[in-house]
Amino acid sequence: MKILMIHDYFPNEAHGIYTHTHHLSKELIKRYEVEQLNVITPVTCVFDGRKSKNSDLPLSNYFYLPQQIKKKIDEIKPDIVHIHGTHPPYSLLPMIIKKEYKTIITLHGIVAIDSKNSIKNRLLLKNYWYGFLEKSAIKKADKLIAVSPAIKNIVEKKGATPSKISVIPNGIDIHEHENGRIIENLNHPSLFFIGRLVKQKGVDVLIKSLVIIKEFIQDVHLYIAGIGPQLKKLNILVKRLNLENNVTFLGHIQGEQKISYYKSIDICVIPSSFESFSFVTLEAMASGKPVVASNVGGIPYLVEEGETGFLFEPGNYHELAKKVIQLLENKELRERMGKLAEEKAELFSWESVTDETIKLYEKTLRG
Repeated sequence: MKILMIHDYFPNEAHGIYTHTHHLSKELIKRYEVEQLNVITPVTCVFDGRKSKNSDLPLSNYFYLPQQIKKKIDEIKPDIVHIHGTHPPYSLLPMIIKKEYKTIITLHGIVAIDSKNSIKNRLLLKNYWYGFLEKSAIKKADKLIAVSPAIKNIVEKKGATPSKISVIPNGIDIHEHENGRIIENLNHPSLFFIGRLVKQKGVDVLIKSLVIIKEFIQDVHLYIAGIGPQLKKLNILVKRLNLENNVTFLGHIQGEQKISYYKSIDICVIPSSFESFSFVTLEAMASGKPVVASNVGGIPYLVEEGETGFLFEPGNYHELAKKVIQLLENKELRERMGKLAEEKAELFSWESVTDETIKLYEKTLRG
């Protein structure tokens, strides 16, 4: 089976879609011939000594990209064209490809939701056009993969045929999270956030909750890992709330350092206003840590209230503080939730995700 992956994400483990396509390709190439079409980065991927054949296209030709991609597809003649995302120009591909090739789209997010993340984006006419193209792509594709039940429900409301949609989640490399080094000086009650510092991630909500948490647990400390346009505003907020001694901005961390923080902290907090799935939640669970997260999108698919963590209404920093205090004051509860979280994370191995994806490929080819 020859599989063509189409995505446009620069190699960066901090980006969820790149992580998904990288690990899925890594597993698939052990069993099939994988063509990975990367339209931004001229990077050839090597998996276990075997090279995937990248068919890179320069971003400078963005306007003509759909036609260029179609030309590449005709050269490669894949059995499956697997497209990751529905933003233009990829939303045009199912219409250009038509019925010549079997087409599957993985929906990592929805344009309509992404556009709501800022007032500026909501006012842009192009987002209505993007939404129209996305709806057309969803209709034309042979099969759709939703990374969570929440995305499946949204896509069905956009008119997709339910039988076309399969829920196949993101995965995790369980072994990477088994032996993280414990950071010795993290011997105080600690919270951890990791992600892009953008409004959607709700870091300001987490910082505001810290004022309440500090009233009950004075030496609590929040570690914020990530970079982004909100960094300056968040620093100002920390100073305004007199939390300089309780908050540390770590900048961008990855690899062993990231896993060490997961292993060393007490609680991971996900205060986002929306998440299609949430890699961070899964990473924290794989590290044996309880999660306190917003009750939105794909997060409840991972976090079971009172079992593997706690959920709170997005934006409600009073409720967030209450849940965090409950966990910080009860070590036995933290450890029990962490153990259950780790057990649940094992269900999301990349091997399992790849098995489900292959079943869908085979079903699609059978028609």
